[in-house]
Amino acid sequence: MRGASVLNQQVAEVIKERPYLLDFFAGLALTVPRNKMTLKEFLLSLSEDHLVGFSLDHQSLIDQCLEFIEQMEVFSAQTGNSITEITIKGGHDKNGDPEPNDIVL
Repeated sequence: MRGASVLNQQVAEVIKERPYLLDFFAGLALTVPRNKMTLKEFLLSLSEDHLVGFSLDHQSLIDQCLEFIEQMEVFSAQTGNSITEITIKGGHDKNGDPEPNDIVL
């Protein structure tokens, strides 16, 4: 993996290329810095107290961030596994009779 190169990119650049990282940060209640910190500097700048709340330390946070990026890139590269339609099946009316309508989106 290109972990070292990603860690040395500025956070804003990494997020621009990989917007899904905003979800990773949000899940850890992290606010993305607006300055020119690298991803590694940002992750290392987080307080131990904050990380302990998620059962993490700095190294495990870095490892999980890189693993998240790797898995998302694998997922994004997969083809033919997209949802093309969703069918909402009819349930039952008040009398318990099946509803005949299905809705395809």
